[in-house]
Amino acid sequence: MTERTIAAPEEVGADPVPVPGSSAWRVELGRLLEVAALVGLTVTQPLLDVLGRSPDFFLFHRATPGEAGTLLALIVVAPTAALAGLGALTRLAGRRVRLAAHRVLVALLLAVLAVQVGRETTPLRGVPLLVVAGAAGVALAAAHRRWRVPGRVLRAAAVGPPVFVALFVLVSPASAVVLPRSDGGAGRGRPPDPAGTRRW
Repeated sequence: MTERTIAAPEEVGADPVPVPGSSAWRVELGRLLEVAALVGLTVTQPLLDVLGRSPDFFLFHRATPGEAGTLLALIVVAPTAALAGLGALTRLAGRRVRLAAHRVLVALLLAVLAVQVGRETTPLRGVPLLVVAGAAGVALAAAHRRWRVPGRVLRAAAVGPPVFVALFVLVSPASAVVLPRSDGGAGRGRPPDPAGTRRW
């Protein structure tokens, strides 16, 4: 008679591929990467897109490169850390509660992403858009739970936030203001400074 192994509930669907003896930190790392990917798509990228098109924001506030870097770090790290930290705390209530909390969070973030995509690609607005986006979030979360491929794709997409920051710093209109300049292009994109200081 062939022995059958039944995976633990938290090893199914959204979590990393189960490996005999895998530790809890590996499961939590997979969840963290998924949250980072979704927050990157729903929060980091839209905010950096708006800031990247608005160099006047940094000029108005006379932001130094260090201050701009701090702002970028907050945009990239703070939302992910807050959501991942709250999710990790639910583990105190047990593995099943932790798994349920992660799945709910994934569904909510997917719904937010669906709202953003819907606003760009459909004429829907207001309540109809929220209803469709909510349904899409639930459907995508169900696929995330049912199959391993969506989870793997999300964990791979965790490279998104660093890529978004690199694009913001290197190629956005605000890059000339954010990056420190030591050559003749230092004043590009800034108002004249009679005192000769380079205060941004």
